[in-house]
Amino acid sequence: MDDIDTSTHHFLAQLSAQTDELRQGIEAARRERDEAAARLAALESRLADSTAALRALKLYTGEASNTEVFSAS
Repeated sequence: MDDIDTSTHHFLAQLSAQTDELRQGIEAARRERDEAAARLAALESRLADSTAALRALKLYTGEASNTEVFSAS
């Protein structure tokens, strides 16, 4: 009976350690996902700003075609 108890406790300890490792892995992956989402949002915002500035400058300099002017809206 002692062997079963020892074996069971060993298995439970391994399972507990594995569960903790999985939980830590999930937390790290979530942090990475959130950081990537923040970087993506910042890049999209910069792209929108750059695109708007480019359109405005092309319009100002007369380099904008009619399709560029009308597709901006």
